[in-house]
Amino acid sequence: MSSDGTLRWVIAIVLTAIFTALQVQQSLRLGLLALPPVADGVVYFVDGARLLGRFHESGIGAAFSAFFGNPPHSPLSTGLAAFGFSLFGIRPWAGAVANGLVLFPACG
Repeated sequence: MSSDGTLRWVIAIVLTAIFTALQVQQSLRLGLLALPPVADGVVYFVDGARLLGRFHESGIGAAFSAFFGNPPHSPLSTGLAAFGFSLFGIRPWAGAVANGLVLFPACG
């Protein structure tokens, strides 16, 4: 990998980390993470937790079957919530951190 390519990756990682940290901090003070999740946000977190639970109980095939057999309202948000929960555990901020990953490809 060239030094230009390496520099682009480093910049993308740093920008994504800064954006995600700011998003979580702002949300903890004034946004969704300052209060218990409500209505719309809960749906994605619950769907993501269920998807992760299905994966742990029955494996990847059952998780894909559940995901595509009864598609969630927002597949990306549900998938990001499940990914965040799988990395960090079922925590209120895990979904917000995973949402920051959407920015990563745009920075690179």
